[in-house]
Amino acid sequence: LQHDWYGNVRELENAIERAVVLCKGEKLSIDDFPEEIRNYGKGGMDKASNPQATLPSIINEFEKDYILKVLEESQGVAAVAAKKLGISRQTLLYKLKKHNIWRAYEH
Repeated sequence: LQHDWYGNVRELENAIERAVVLCKGEKLSIDDFPEEIRNYGKGGMDKASNPQATLPSIINEFEKDYILKVLEESQGVAAVAAKKLGISRQTLLYKLKKHNIWRAYEH
């Protein structure tokens, strides 16, 4: 309930479909959902306090959070966000796909 669902209904649908496929029981639990949903609210710096977190996972989480912040500031316009991030629009789209948040920003 606390997850922002940046990808809106599509992201929610994908998460539920994935959870159903991976579910080991008859009922879905939080453990059946992707890590980014299970750990929502535990951003990159919060994750850094986890002794089992690796540097690549912390960097990955920070990158995702920062991209989402810049996209929000850019009102979802990928070209504007890419410019603010100092990367090309194509690189931004690649990163959106990598973090599974691209569907909300396909334009």
